[in-house]
Amino acid sequence: MLCEASYVLLEYARTAMFMWMFIEGLYLHNKITVTVFQHKFYYSVYHAVGWGVPVLMTAAWATATAMHYGSSRCWWGYNFTSYFWILEGPRFSVISLNMIFLLNIIRVLVTKLRQSNSSEALQVRKAVKAAIVLLPLLGITNVLNMIVAPLGRSAAEFGLWSYATHFLTSFQGFFIALLYCFLNGEVRTAVRKYVDNYLLHRSAGVRRGSGLSSVFLTTVTDLPRDHHGRARHLCSCLRGSQSPTHGRPYL
Repeated sequence: MLCEASYVLLEYARTAMFMWMFIEGLYLHNKITVTVFQHKFYYSVYHAVGWGVPVLMTAAWATATAMHYGSSRCWWGYNFTSYFWILEGPRFSVISLNMIFLLNIIRVLVTKLRQSNSSEALQVRKAVKAAIVLLPLLGITNVLNMIVAPLGRSAAEFGLWSYATHFLTSFQGFFIALLYCFLNGEVRTAVRKYVDNYLLHRSAGVRRGSGLSSVFLTTVTDLPRDHHGRARHLCSCLRGSQSPTHGRPYL
């Protein structure tokens, strides 16, 4: 039972990932190309599609797969059955739609670059850069996972397919974080500003504390001779000692 539940959770997470990739592609497409929707983003609908639709799809697939395997322990090779297309079909549709979104975004980008009178080489470079940046975000690299495993081919071909698919799947989140977070100019500026403010407040606190210590020491030094005992007792209390030096309190 634990094995089947693990497969269900895995496929739900993957399906939710594809749904959110579709939402991201739709959001970017409407933001860039369709001006009428620029100020109308239905986030409640996005959440329902991103988290709710995968529940229905995964439940339908899990029910069909459980009926297919019956009482067999675990669902070994479930991704090779025809029921797996309950999940793979919508995922492939998401990748196809995101590819259309990407091409349309590049078209709009090239049109705007031409209107800015930039050179042809610069236009191509910016368009290619935008496409490369959007590829992992829209999940188009996952198309390799939908290619049938070349089990009947040579070991080199199977190894190439296996390493490529596992590398792209495993590091997709890293590439997205790298491109959209760590290398993003706005994010780096915000982090740098936060660190500078923290260091500024910390140095100001250190200077304030050292200033109070110097004022206290100067005041103790300027006391008359008969008050030095009380001053020494006060210093010892500040250092943590609670008893007077000579066994009696100073009044």
